[in-house]
Amino acid sequence: MIKLIIFDLDDTLYKENSYVKSGFSEVSKYISKKTKIPQKKIFTYIRGTFKRWWRGNNFDKVIEHFNIKNISKEEMIEIYRKHIPKIKISDKNIKLLKLLKKKYLLCIITNGNPWVQRNKTNALDVEKYVDKIYYAEDEWFNYRKPHKRFFQKAMKEFWTKPKETIMIGDDITTDIAGAKSIGIETLHINIKTIASEIRRKIIQ
Repeated sequence: MIKLIIFDLDDTLYKENSYVKSGFSEVSKYISKKTKIPQKKIFTYIRGTFKRWWRGNNFDKVIEHFNIKNISKEEMIEIYRKHIPKIKISDKNIKLLKLLKKKYLLCIITNGNPWVQRNKTNALDVEKYVDKIYYAEDEWFNYRKPHKRFFQKAMKEFWTKPKETIMIGDDITTDIAGAKSIGIETLHINIKTIASEIRRKIIQ
């Protein structure tokens, strides 16, 4: 019988793309103030680089495209990482978390820069819906999922066994593979199917 539900955060409980959009908006605002280039023009271009090439060199491309001399890529990255994101959990997922908390122990294990991830969880106000949040890179980068450390830590702190625990996440290589490696039950979902899949396979 399941006692503990472990959630991933990004693209599981909320749409990570909304965080990216929020960060790009803040960077665009900053660039616009320093260069007088219209903010909307900058934002549209950055979003275009993300849609075309995904992540990695978005700010390099902005600097090159607009011939920006007075702002470094490092400044842009810092603005992006430090900004207070405009993101939210859908009403449907909030309702789901409230329902689950009545019967199960709930926690989150999330990879990523702990500072960035805390900004996300604070903006989402998700702490009130779960019993604990584990920031996997708080201790050491190599403990990020799929490393077993935080799966084991959660089970130890909540006094559950692998068969009494389920990991719910969108990433096969981190969330699902990591949990399966130590015998934890898993549910591979995406942000669009989380509510229906949990109701079908857990709540029933």
